[in-house]
Amino acid sequence: MRPGATEEREPELFDAYGRRDAEITLEMYRRFRAYIWERYRIDVLRRRSLAGTGCEIFLRHYLKASPAPAREKNLICHVRGSNNEWREQVRQAMVYNGPPELRTMAASAYAGGGQRRTSSAS
Repeated sequence: MRPGATEEREPELFDAYGRRDAEITLEMYRRFRAYIWERYRIDVLRRRSLAGTGCEIFLRHYLKASPAPAREKNLICHVRGSNNEWREQVRQAMVYNGPPELRTMAASAYAGGGQRRTSSAS
């Protein structure tokens, strides 16, 4: 059967099938949203993707300590107030606090590999 043959021969049946498929998808999404909310108190509509939802669950409920040595640091941020004027605001952030060599190696690995090529006479 070629694509679209059912739609041409039985448009009512094809339409009913499409509507039922959409209803099932909507119900599945509602159940998924309710499950995530009940278990983790995270609204999936506030995330841009399913991966973002999974990341939020991991960060809030499973990651108990920093994956690298870290310390708190006060950062000065510039924010616009309700009167449309800029002001400085101090925010605390976790920043890396380990050996610089380790950070360089991690950045190099993230960029595609930590091996340095050496010139050889071959």
